[in-house]
Amino acid sequence: MDLQNKMFRLWDFHVSHSKLLLRCSEGDGRNIDMMFFGVHYMSLPNFIHGLALDEPTTDDMDRVRAVVGDRVKNSRLYVLCSKGIRHLILADDCIIEENDFGPMETNFRPLQRALGA
Repeated sequence: MDLQNKMFRLWDFHVSHSKLLLRCSEGDGRNIDMMFFGVHYMSLPNFIHGLALDEPTTDDMDRVRAVVGDRVKNSRLYVLCSKGIRHLILADDCIIEENDFGPMETNFRPLQRALGA
């Protein structure tokens, strides 16, 4: 899936369940959703253009470890690169999927979607 020519936006964040959604809304009604679960740390802007995923460096790990401590051991550090800047998200899991959800729909709220809310 090509993410480098896409504009992603911080679409949804659930503090109580530490879930983060970055979404690229395509003009044809399709979305690319990056869903992060068990988020312990994030450092990113509201909009990210030209996204590329990279492996964390020792410096990335040290930067996050200085803030969250030992939680780094049980989670994965995701590195989202855009325009030469490394944006970091420490989370337990990440799923990237394409869908046709409307602006108020996400996989974080399957019950609401099923009820038509």
